[in-house]
Amino acid sequence: MESITIKFPTSYTQEQFEALQALNQEVKVKANTKGNQVTFYESAFSFGKVSFFHVQLPESFIITEEQFEAICNENKSAKLEFDDYNQLTINMLTTAIIASFTLAIGSILYFWSIKNKNGKAYDATARYNLYDKNNKLKRRAADSSYISFQTASKSVQSQWKFIELPPDLVIEIVSSPYDEAREIKKMREDWLVGGAKVGIVVNPHNAVYYVFEKGDIGYTICKFDTPFTHYLFAGLSLDFATLLDEALDNE
Repeated sequence: MESITIKFPTSYTQEQFEALQALNQEVKVKANTKGNQVTFYESAFSFGKVSFFHVQLPESFIITEEQFEAICNENKSAKLEFDDYNQLTINMLTTAIIASFTLAIGSILYFWSIKNKNGKAYDATARYNLYDKNNKLKRRAADSSYISFQTASKSVQSQWKFIELPPDLVIEIVSSPYDEAREIKKMREDWLVGGAKVGIVVNPHNAVYYVFEKGDIGYTICKFDTPFTHYLFAGLSLDFATLLDEALDNE
C-alpha cells in the first residue's frame, strides 16, 4: 500500500487532523500530531493511477499565505497546490523517465527565454495565484511555464513570492497513463479560466499533446512528431518526440 506523508505547521490540533478522515473517504488518513504529520494511504484508488488528488480540509483548518509557504518548504519533494475551497492538492511523484522528460522540456523553455531575453521561464516550484469564475483563489504550480516581459516586466517578476499573473505559456505533463482526462480538466478549469494564454497538456504515454488557447472552448490534438511552435513564442520549438527519446536513452 503506497502512502504520502505531509508535514504541517505546529498550529493545528488533534481534532482538526482527525476531521480529515471524515472529509476524505477515498483515502486512509493517519495523523501524527507530535510530528505534525499526516500520512495518506491509497484506498478507493491507486496512487499509481493518478497524477494528483485533492484533500478537503475542515473549515477550521485555515491555511494562510505564510503557512502555505511554510508547508511547501517543509515538503520540498511534494508539488503542493491550494485554493479558496479549502482544498490541498497533492501531486504525485513521477517515474524517472517522466521526471527526465519534464526536466528536458523545462530546460528548452529556460534556455530559449535566456537567449531571447523576452521573458522568464519557471519550473514546478513556482506557484501562481489564479482566480476562477467565482473569484476564488486557486494557487497552482505547473510543470513548466513562461511569462513575457510584456506581460510583466523583469523587475516586477523578480519581486513575486507567489506569481500574481497567469502565465503566457503553461505546460503540464501527464505523469500517469490513466490520468489524462483530469490533466485536461485542470488545464481548462484552472489555467485557462485563470487567464493563461496558451496551455499544453503533454502525454508521453501515447505520444500526443493538446494545445489550448485562451478564449477557445476546445483544443488542438498534435502528435509528437509535430514539434510545438506558436506565433506568441517566436523561435521556441518543443520537439517532444526527440526529448522523450533522450529521456528513454538516459535510463
